[in-house]
Amino acid sequence: MKYGLCYHKQTMNIGDDIWAVATSAFLPHIDYLIDYSEIAKFHSNDGEAVATIISGVPIIDTNKIPWIPSADIIPYFTSTCFHRQYTEYLNSDFMKNYFRMYQPIGSRDKNTVDIMNNSTIDAYFSGCVTMTMRNSIKCEQERKQVILVDVPLDIMKNIWAYKPVLRQNGLSVKIHSHYNKDIPNMTWNERTKLCEDSLKLYANAHCVITSRLHVALPCLALGTPVLIVKPRWDVGDVNHSRFIPFNSLVRFCFVDEFLEGKSEFNMINPTPNSDKFTVYRDKITSDLTN
Repeated sequence: MKYGLCYHKQTMNIGDDIWAVATSAFLPHIDYLIDYSEIAKFHSNDGEAVATIISGVPIIDTNKIPWIPSADIIPYFTSTCFHRQYTEYLNSDFMKNYFRMYQPIGSRDKNTVDIMNNSTIDAYFSGCVTMTMRNSIKCEQERKQVILVDVPLDIMKNIWAYKPVLRQNGLSVKIHSHYNKDIPNMTWNERTKLCEDSLKLYANAHCVITSRLHVALPCLALGTPVLIVKPRWDVGDVNHSRFIPFNSLVRFCFVDEFLEGKSEFNMINPTPNSDKFTVYRDKITSDLTN
């Protein structure tokens, strides 16, 4: 059997590659790199079957070729996420018939589950494959860094002003970002190294504060205390729906709550993350292993 790894070739977000790296851990080997934007036009050598894990957020251009993985692909759906804007498209007969061939469909957001269940497609909340990452990265030193990843400016200023207190407790602050404009021009090995460097940073952190889901969820798996901070205006944003199912699994607060000291997240002595995520981690691991 040949295996393919799905990824977003043109992304500039390290988080997109982190979930691709997470799925790659369940593939015996990688024979093909499959760009999500070209998945409908993918052709293997001599039409050989290629098994792949489809997760993340597929890119759909409803004005072009229908988004259905090519006939050369044998898919397994877990941690998928289709934005609400694609509801009508996903309700089309050819899409419903396709998904029914591979149901149940694991999804990482409630919108996708609702869209599919309303179309009589068996779907369930699977959590995200990035929660399966084990802490195989050895801590090289005592955890002394508070890592800020793409946090709102007000949060950054607030923590920066708090640095003297952190310093008194032997802690320092490091700013990191998942945005990298060079990613599309990198080889997959270079992109993997970029992900590994970020994951090593999180694994060795005292704690992490971020606005990124694909920072927070790997931190659960790595055992690093983490807090998601988002502006209130994001609540009505289409991307906010991706965060809602994880509110019970990872600590979350709004920017104003953090600034007012209502987050209940102690940067000096952070309490461990909840272990509720392990139910989803273990099921994904079992399903993809078996």
